Amino acid sequence: MKGDRLVQDLGKRGVLEYSLVPALQKRAIEMLQDGDVPFGAVVAIEPSTGRVLTYAQYSAEEPGLTQVPVMANPPAASVFKLVTAAALVEHNVTPETRVCYHGGHRGLTAKNLVDDPIKDNKCQTLAEALGHSTNQIFGKLASQHLSPAMLSDYAKAFRFNQPIPFEVPIETSQATFEADPLEFARTAAGFYNTHLSPMHAALIASAIANNGVMMTPHLVERHRLGDQVLYEASPVSLGRVVKESTAKVLSDMMVHTTTEGTARAYFSNRDEVMDSVQIAAKTGSL
Repeated sequence: MKGDRLVQDLGKRGVLEYSLVPALQKRAIEMLQDGDVPFGAVVAIEPSTGRVLTYAQYSAEEPGLTQVPVMANPPAASVFKLVTAAALVEHNVTPETRVCYHGGHRGLTAKNLVDDPIKDNKCQTLAEALGHSTNQIFGKLASQHLSPAMLSDYAKAFRFNQPIPFEVPIETSQATFEADPLEFARTAAGFYNTHLSPMHAALIASAIANNGVMMTPHLVERHRLGDQVLYEASPVSLGRVVKESTAKVLSDMMVHTTTEGTARAYFSNRDEVMDSVQIAAKTGSL
């Protein structure tokens, strides 16, 4: 570490300066170690530049594992609801669209996709459903407004089934969509058929925060040889994933996660400094 930067001395080949913020990197590693998680990673990205601020990993089960942030074997789970929500918003479903449903949050059956005036005794808006990660609502709305081909196009825009350039090879996140209505609804809700890396998850959130534009992530800030700068990173766009207006709507919807939804308990204990800050988020249970 040199001042507020992490650097690597390459000897006669110069010095690499990394984009990581030392204090954040240290805290992320401590958090993972304190939790003694089987497999864990923390990736933080500056949305407007793609600068990787934190790139931390830990595995209690495989201590020698070094590529957790770029491994794409974990299920996308309910994080994939962000892709489905983007498709719904751009196909005339508003955050205020109210849907009534029945059944629990952890399963999705064919009966849950059919409106039932007698059994549908719980109702939420699309925005509330994103915050609470309500599978039945996402399954219903996807069945009514989307198709496998349409959702596949949005997944591709969000870089599923697409390479993501980075200094460390990132495993390609996978998403497949079946024609069967129930299986499609389950995929749209985040149950099956989608996998992504922690790095990719951070990029999805960053793209929404960056008005719908995903930036190429970078870990190396510059390469110096003495006083000469051999390389210096600059922001490079990976492309627009959603309209700017859609990104704003999604950001507002994601605030429900921390104010009333699945992350409310954690964010209700914020200190005074953070009390006035709105935080947008999306959780996903593996």
